[in-house]
Amino acid sequence: MRLVKLIVVVCGLVAIGLAVRSCWFTPAARAELAVEQAIQALEHGDSAAVLAFVEDDFFDSAGIDAVAFTKLLERKWRGWKDIDIRLLHTKAEMADGEATLRADVVVEATAADTIGLGKTPDRQVGHRDNLELRLRETNGRWRLRGLGGISPADWQD
Repeated sequence: MRLVKLIVVVCGLVAIGLAVRSCWFTPAARAELAVEQAIQALEHGDSAAVLAFVEDDFFDSAGIDAVAFTKLLERKWRGWKDIDIRLLHTKAEMADGEATLRADVVVEATAADTIGLGKTPDRQVGHRDNLELRLRETNGRWRLRGLGGISPADWQD
């Protein structure tokens, strides 16, 4: 009997949680939350979570597709530790299951080869104004379908 009551309570809490999520969180808020989760995945080096966030038909303003984009990210992030990414001045535009988020981005990281005994950590800060993230909602999940505000030079080492 206790187990049945516990199951009913858990199901009730889950139902309340889903109702709150769908009523209180606007599509824009859910899109921003998906971006924040992807940022956390990038900061922690979780390639699988980052890949799950990128749509198969991804394409950025520099002509990079999904496969090349994920490979570039992995290569770029490999040399950095203690990554901290902040979005500033975020603005969202919504239309028919798609979102465009624009933000200024600040990235701080420490060069991996400067960490260790007898080394002086090299902490660097990068800034990008008006980065554009294009998202699509598919099956209740927001995923990245493109970037804007990036040039081919941004991917150079």
